[in-house]
Amino acid sequence: MVKDLWGRPSKKDEDTVKKLEEIFMIDWTVSEACSYAWISRVTYYDWIDKDEEFSNRMEAAKDYAFILARKTLMSWVKSGDTKCAVEILKRRDKRYNDKQEIDQTTNLTLSDINISVDE
Repeated sequence: MVKDLWGRPSKKDEDTVKKLEEIFMIDWTVSEACSYAWISRVTYYDWIDKDEEFSNRMEAAKDYAFILARKTLMSWVKSGDTKCAVEILKRRDKRYNDKQEIDQTTNLTLSDINISVDE
């Protein structure tokens, strides 16, 4: 552990950092990761603000699950999964989205309209 000059030793050691990375790689939230690593969210964000290398490691860990999912999707597309290909196109390009029409007409009758006229 690194000793803070003004207080107790820092909990930021390689074991804690690896716990955070491990949890972010399986797509947990910051709150969940901090609970798992036994640190507060304030401490986590303090480390993010003060340590660029730590910040970069955490961002890379957070991206891991998304990257893995995208690689899996692309392997399905390459294998000929047309449904998967269509879903990817729908998400990336509005031209491929299913058209949705919204009916905004309202049927009013005279009994629905209450007009008062001051005399």
